[in-house]
Amino acid sequence: MNTEESPANELFRIDPALINEAFVIAIANQKGGAGKTTTVMQLAGGLVRRGYKVLVIDVDAQGTAAQWSSISEKGFPAGVVALPESKNLHLRIAQIGRDYHFILVDSPPSKENTATARVLPLAHLVIVPVLPSAPDLWATAGIKEAIEQTQIINPYLQSRLLLNQMTRTRLAAGLAEALKEFGMESFVTQLGQRTAYRESAALGVTVFDMDNPDAKAEIERLTTEVLVTLSTPREVEVL
Repeated sequence: MNTEESPANELFRIDPALINEAFVIAIANQKGGAGKTTTVMQLAGGLVRRGYKVLVIDVDAQGTAAQWSSISEKGFPAGVVALPESKNLHLRIAQIGRDYHFILVDSPPSKENTATARVLPLAHLVIVPVLPSAPDLWATAGIKEAIEQTQIINPYLQSRLLLNQMTRTRLAAGLAEALKEFGMESFVTQLGQRTAYRESAALGVTVFDMDNPDAKAEIERLTTEVLVTLSTPREVEVL
């Protein structure tokens, strides 16, 4: 896939003109409180800044992403729709996603939820936010298993862990080894424990509307990693 790098701001981009079918990115973790909606909404803002048309689909019954966008006075930069009980999710995504470059799906906190099961086969990439502790990592084993099962029918599906709410003292001694044993690749980018993420949610905006350069830089780096990952298809063994 052809990619480009803007000389003005050196931000990596996939040429929008070459995206014939929307990239579907699922943000999933069966454990609640890991930061799925924060990841969805901030990444949506980062992608819009790169010139993409972005749609957020909220399939979580709690509807946090939809609520987030509804309180924005200036209007959230990406489109947001709530489809918590859609039995024909694949058809709805095909119908409403035609005019977008990226579709981000905020999945419910349960691997057994049928919405999550319907989303994974449609996705190009699954991002799994996780808090930086070995127990939180082990608690994501169920979604890892679901991803691996989905890769049987969708072999090009990629997945990445995203460490969230990091602080300088938060990295547990055994986490690096636990990450290695877990067997899922992690993004280099890590999201810090920043008030800007909570405040942007309360205002219905993204960190790009806040005065927090560190948070903005984190989301820019995450956006770049997502685009680089999608531009490098997963290697599939041909039998």
